[in-house]
Amino acid sequence: MFSRGCFEAINSYAKYKNNQYLSLEKVLFMNTTVRLIKKSDIEEWVRMRNLLWPGSPEDHIRETNEFFSEKGFYGAVEVFVAENPLGKVIGFVELNIRSVVDGAASGDIPYVEGWYVDENHRNRGVGKLLINEISNWAVKKGYSEIGSDTELDNNISIQAHKALGFKEADRKICFIKTL
Repeated sequence: MFSRGCFEAINSYAKYKNNQYLSLEKVLFMNTTVRLIKKSDIEEWVRMRNLLWPGSPEDHIRETNEFFSEKGFYGAVEVFVAENPLGKVIGFVELNIRSVVDGAASGDIPYVEGWYVDENHRNRGVGKLLINEISNWAVKKGYSEIGSDTELDNNISIQAHKALGFKEADRKICFIKTL
């Protein structure tokens, strides 16, 4: 997984706490950063979108390229990524502005359209770092709420949202009839 030189560099970077080395996992997490996405992140962004929303790889390629084009991508106004100290992108959050959000006290609020953390980095606070970053972004822009959603049976996502301060606003099942 890591080259010997890379492992030695990370190991030498380990910090002491109470006269004990922190685990490599903790050192990597402590130094995970969140930043705005760059065009050079497209390949990783597409990879993670394919894991979050399987079945549409061509759409993901088109949409991520549109995001960086002059016309922009209607599905996201900002995208933040989590990057580990080795420079690997390990998560993202796509943020849009929606005019109508169930349970919101106001219109035009930031909305989490997509939120993903690589499986081997989950339950380590990376998702929290991403949500904290968009929360800070929203406050700086003058917003007082953020919306999000998940599927009714996605208990892991429901618990993650609640742990980060989201309150359940509505439950529904949508229908469509083909004519």
